[in-house]
Amino acid sequence: MMAAMSKIPATWPNFHLKVLDMISEGNKVFARDHATADNMDTMFGHFFFFVYNGKISTMITYAVTLSMFNAMKK
Repeated sequence: MMAAMSKIPATWPNFHLKVLDMISEGNKVFARDHATADNMDTMFGHFFFFVYNGKISTMITYAVTLSMFNAMKK
């Protein structure tokens, strides 16, 4: 997961993510996020599933992929 996230600055210059709200139940969390970068202003959703030791075992990202693609540094 960290290898993929480390590519964000080179792919989307000036990337910023703001968590708007979160819902949690047990070991599951969903966060609704607002992301901006050069030529990008979009919404994300992130679902996390945690295991007993508090580490993330699953992360699923829901995104408006067209706005992300259009803003990618090529």
